[in-house]
Amino acid sequence: MDVFDAVTLDRMASVRVESDLQSLLSVQGRPWVVDSTQVCPISDETYDVDRSECLDIPVIRSTQYVTQAISSQGKVLVLVRDETMSEAKGVRTIGSILSIDTETGDSVVTPVRIPSGKSTDSILFLPHSPPTNHTHDKSLDLK
Repeated sequence: MDVFDAVTLDRMASVRVESDLQSLLSVQGRPWVVDSTQVCPISDETYDVDRSECLDIPVIRSTQYVTQAISSQGKVLVLVRDETMSEAKGVRTIGSILSIDTETGDSVVTPVRIPSGKSTDSILFLPHSPPTNHTHDKSLDLK
């Protein structure tokens, strides 16, 4: 993996990463790698994966696998799919979204559920935080 300066696009380093790499992302300006079991920062000094700071991806089921990872507000958000989807009352649980705080190591798990009749092939997610400094315009309220 080559590391480039975001402004100049000069190559700063080349890093060897393990074969189970799932995703590369930037968390608050620092590069991180996501593999099947851990989320790890890349050292600013050596550009090696800093195993001393790795955070474990919680194991919910032994049949889980990582399909997507993104960052938002200092957290790594990981979509973990489950090969053995459970189904009840017309709803299928296909996995979980894990929110891993890169400062504290704390994680929050949210199940991903879709209607049973929907395809599970292309599931993507995007975190969204509405702006907090807006005023509410009551004229837009639907009654």
